[in-house]
Amino acid sequence: MRRTIVVHNRHALRIERARAAQAGGAGLTLLTIEHLASRLAGGFLQPISSDALLNVLPEALEHPLGELDEIKRLPGFQRAAAATLRKAWSAGIDLRARANTAQAGARSRFEALARLEAEILKRLPPNMRRPAELIARAIARVEHAPRLFGRIDVRGYTELEPSWRALLQRLAGATELVWDAGSRIVPQWVAQSGIAAVVQPAAAPHRITESCAGPRHEALEAFRWARALLAQGRARPEEIAIASASPEGWDEYFSALETMSGIPLHFVHGRRVLGFADGQLIAALAETLLLGISRTRMLRLVHLLRDQIKYFRDIPMNWHSQLPQDAPLLDIAQWMRILGSPDFHEGGEHLSLLREIVEASALGVTRAQEAGERLFMTIDEKNRRNVVTPCLLLWRQALMEGPAQALDTTIASLHAPDESAPEASIIWTPASALAAAPRPYVWLLGLTSRKSERCSPPS
Repeated sequence: MRRTIVVHNRHALRIERARAAQAGGAGLTLLTIEHLASRLAGGFLQPISSDALLNVLPEALEHPLGELDEIKRLPGFQRAAAATLRKAWSAGIDLRARANTAQAGARSRFEALARLEAEILKRLPPNMRRPAELIARAIARVEHAPRLFGRIDVRGYTELEPSWRALLQRLAGATELVWDAGSRIVPQWVAQSGIAAVVQPAAAPHRITESCAGPRHEALEAFRWARALLAQGRARPEEIAIASASPEGWDEYFSALETMSGIPLHFVHGRRVLGFADGQLIAALAETLLLGISRTRMLRLVHLLRDQIKYFRDIPMNWHSQLPQDAPLLDIAQWMRILGSPDFHEGGEHLSLLREIVEASALGVTRAQEAGERLFMTIDEKNRRNVVTPCLLLWRQALMEGPAQALDTTIASLHAPDESAPEASIIWTPASALAAAPRPYVWLLGLTSRKSERCSPPS
């Protein structure tokens, strides 16, 4: 029997997939609401992905945008603009129509957003559509829903954006649809639409309260609590969660505690790239471009390039032994003179590699894109073609987040997906992700900080 579960986010999808595998489920499809609509719309259509949106944003920003022109080069603008567009699309707001009807004070901002949206849509693949377009096409093909989805369970949602409600209402008339609210309150529009709702009685959890001196102390107490649950056999790792409204402030402490304790911890929101070798490499290049060439910075950069990029692995470990011990080596002319001198007798192909690194590092921050492409692109010797490395992808992402002059800030804020399995680990998570896939044992941090108003205990 075909069955479909609509989940809130990627984390909830992974948890539901693990549960289905443990239960031996067959004929089960797991989708987000966006992919449910695109599947029903047909024609190989798909929602606009975050990566595709961020990829076309830099080119779209080259065009005049009116009121946004003054801030479009600031760090973080591209991600903020992408988030704004996605929220407008999810809410079903027609930016061009709103710009024509808005009051004078807000008209210029809506006009700027409408221009940005138009430039972005020109550059996206033709099969990527906004939610309103997917919903209209899906509703037109709603009679195919029983064959495509069977019974549909909407699970882990507290509420749903207005633009998606019409689709669920039409699906409820075409196939069996259930709103699985858990112990949450069923939204009023669900009951008014005649959608069947499943509600579980609210639990009465045992609560404890700890007062801590600071973020590090909070993380330590949370980890002690989780370790005690495991040691006493009261809970399994997949039943434990540590959460906060904005978890980034505790990331470094939990990363250190995980390493010291040996207890696996899954970061639902991703790990900072500076905790990985690839992140350290792009940070080393950024530091050199921002602050200039020096002996210390070049030693670090060459060492990391040799370890991470296959193209530079012919550089020997002791390549720096012939460098003058008392020279700071603060410009490219000094480096080239030393690398070309007879005293630097460690000859071979690695000299050309070192010159290439020095030349790229001396390009300066205004040519950061070119420097990254030269150093992080490697060659597939078998097929004789360029290969984009993970470091280059991170470098491009950092340059998309803001101007090259702010690379130190943007790299520090970058996160990479955690590859560990949340299905078998304690999770460190935003409270919003935990609400979509609750766990029986939860420790909430920061409840008395200024962010506490956005973090309430999950059901």
